[in-house]
Parts: sequence; structure tokens; C-alpha cells
Amino acid sequence: MHKLFISIFAFSMGSVFALQTINLDQQSLTCNKVKLTSKTTSAIISQNCKNVKVRTDKQITSGHNAGDLRGSDLISEDDTDPTVANLQKVSFYTDDGTHLKCYYRNNKLYKCKAAIASAGNSSQTK
Repeated sequence: MHKLFISIFAFSMGSVFALQTINLDQQSLTCNKVKLTSKTTSAIISQNCKNVKVRTDKQITSGHNAGDLRGSDLISEDDTDPTVANLQKVSFYTDDGTHLKCYYRNNKLYKCKAAIASAGNSSQTK
């Protein structure tokens, strides 16, 4: 019982963060003093930001290679011009320590999310 209490107490005192979608054009976030905007590419982030982690995926929604996808019976395999999307998730830290996750589709920024301290956490509120 004592171990359970300690575990619950330690968990409640830890930092609780939620990801919130942000508009980079309305923020003043920088990496290596380079301002981040909606036009910032993943290459610029990789060159200038801290602790960058990039995950790249490919999404095929039509064509011959789409036969292995779930629901492939709804996809026409006779499509000679398959629809392919290159997806990237870039996780990194800005100059001020803000943790961001930005999502790219075909090298264009789709959205960015920032780790924001939860309002319910008394140790993080000021």
C-alpha cells in the first residue's frame, strides 16, 4: 500500500504537458536565432534546432502499390498516376526550450503542436 501511495504521489507531482496546435506565424519562436514561420522547411529545422528527430513515411492512396493497404478493394489498381504523399513528423526544441512537433505533407508544413504545461498542474502554474 505504501508503494502505491508513493507511486501516485510521484506521478501527480511530475510535469504534465498537453500538445496544443499553434500558428508559427503568430509566435516568436526561433532556432539558432532563425525565426520559425509557416514557410519553414524541415531541412531548416534540422540544421538549426536542438534534439531534432525526423520520422518519414510514405502514404500511397492509389495505384498498383496500394494493394496492400486496408480497404484496398476501394482503390482502383488501374490508376497509372498513383497518389503518393510523403509525410514527415519533426520533433525538436526551440531556442527558449519549447518542445514542438511539426507535421509535413509533401514538404509543406501541415501543422505544428507545442507542449504546453497543463493548467491543472499546480507545480507548473504561476
